[in-house]
Amino acid sequence: MRRSVSLALLGLISIISIVSCSKETDCSNRFDFVSSNDSIPIIELSVKHSADSICKEVLKLSGGEQSKDAWIPFKIPFKIESKKGFLKVLADFSIPPLMDHHLSTTMLSSATILLNQHDQLLFHGRPIQLDSLEIRIEEYILDRWTQESYRNINIGLIWTPESTQTVLYDVLASIYKAHLNAIERELNDAGKDICTLDEKEFAVLKERYELNIQFKRPPPPPLPVEELEQIGTQDTSEILEEPMIH
Repeated sequence: MRRSVSLALLGLISIISIVSCSKETDCSNRFDFVSSNDSIPIIELSVKHSADSICKEVLKLSGGEQSKDAWIPFKIPFKIESKKGFLKVLADFSIPPLMDHHLSTTMLSSATILLNQHDQLLFHGRPIQLDSLEIRIEEYILDRWTQESYRNINIGLIWTPESTQTVLYDVLASIYKAHLNAIERELNDAGKDICTLDEKEFAVLKERYELNIQFKRPPPPPLPVEELEQIGTQDTSEILEEPMIH
């Protein structure tokens, strides 16, 4: 008798656990928050693509013209919460071709991740390991939210054609997961759960806490040594518009 009761209790506990896990894993709001349903061009991302080539392809697909000072929106097929979805991205078209040795101001407007040809990472100018990237981005987002009144976050990404495709996708996954984690922490602090938000609450959340992943152009190469030497030998009167005041 005791054995049958114990087995019944174990069975009940198992059912409760399965239902609980099912609710947790089947929360569609997490997926819907990240996955884009915007009517924008879809591009299969390759590590060989540059921001320039992506912009040209997006413009070709959209069939329209766009200012070179704009960010070009598109989306890439991406696995989100173990489902097939789309990750919205913006490509940087903000550096005019003639400004070869000048950084766009948008390069400085957000935290940027650099992925080099050896798959080494820099985040916000500091070296970081891939397995630490997600938590570091989450900390950055939460820190920004304590300092700024708006909630939209810009995360820039620059890579080289020699980077590894899988690492590039791992970085993108780290970005969206960090943002989603930060959202859930904000909601939990307010006594709410993303999985139980109604349609209106969810729409407000998605609009207010939008994540902007920006594919940026790499910084321009350094000036040739000959040009640097030429600058170093120039008369200071040619460089300074006004004399220094002593």
